[in-house]
Amino acid sequence: MEAISIVALVLGVVAVVLLIAVLALTIRGGKKKNDSSVEIGQATVDVIKGEIARDGQTTRENVLSAMGLQNTSIQNALNANQTAILDFVTIAGPVISPYEASTTSVKERFSPPSAAHWLGTDELGRDTLSRIIAGARITVIVGVCAVMIALVLGTIFGLIAGYYGGIVDTVISGFMDALWSFPAIILALAITAVLGASIRNIFIAIGIVYTPNFCRLVRSRALSIRETEYVQGARAIGLNDFEIITRYMLPNMSSTLIVQVTLSCAKAIIAEASLSFLGLGVQPPAASWGSMLKSGYPYLDRAPWLSIFPGLAIMLLVLGLNYLGDGLRDALDVRIRAD
Repeated sequence: MEAISIVALVLGVVAVVLLIAVLALTIRGGKKKNDSSVEIGQATVDVIKGEIARDGQTTRENVLSAMGLQNTSIQNALNANQTAILDFVTIAGPVISPYEASTTSVKERFSPPSAAHWLGTDELGRDTLSRIIAGARITVIVGVCAVMIALVLGTIFGLIAGYYGGIVDTVISGFMDALWSFPAIILALAITAVLGASIRNIFIAIGIVYTPNFCRLVRSRALSIRETEYVQGARAIGLNDFEIITRYMLPNMSSTLIVQVTLSCAKAIIAEASLSFLGLGVQPPAASWGSMLKSGYPYLDRAPWLSIFPGLAIMLLVLGLNYLGDGLRDALDVRIRAD
């Protein structure tokens, strides 16, 4: 039931935000279309349509070509074995886990790594490997959900600010700069303290914290794309703002967003681990890499494996995501590919 409520909340937030944005853009676009006094001949319209169609097709071909497996940069990124292994562990965790993550055994408390328990046991006799596998699911789910919230909110606000400019840009940019001025972990702590400690509130807090990253990135791209010839041509033939944004602006910034999503996932995972370590994240008995670090900290001199192995898991996953982001950037950046 907890998982269902989380998914329902995320989908509800996304649906409401998208609906408001679509209505606002459509109404604004309809007004601009009615007020337009541009008069061009049918032949000029046909030429502009043809140029826009060819430009859009070229953009899609470039993206697809960049995503091809023949590209050596993306092959190097996808060869980050630790990321693939941890992704497999996340998906197949219940199948490959040797023990139940919550099963305790007083007789096996603080058992060192052995054939029976590869990564040892904790202060309650629970298998450390099983808890790391169970914690991987929570860590990845929180990271991905948080980044999706930041992606949706940041893209919508960034597009509106960058495309319309003026007072709209000033208000949105000022609000995002205010959020940006707070240290990420401090802002996440404040939001989590207000909402309460739970998985749902964690990824909401982290998503809000990283929304300015996406908003500033999308805004800067929108400011440059809106002045291009094919966008001006789209306005001339009478397309409304929503059609211009969805058909010609978003596709031209998709590669940048893909890279940003990958890198932001790594940051979100670190933020989740930090909140859990401070006691405002995932609560016991649920397993989380950050909470495992916290519970193992008092026993660092007696059972160092309780903190070492969860810390290694966080390091390997974040390192793998950073390698993947660097590889995607090299593969999708036209300037780097040209060199």
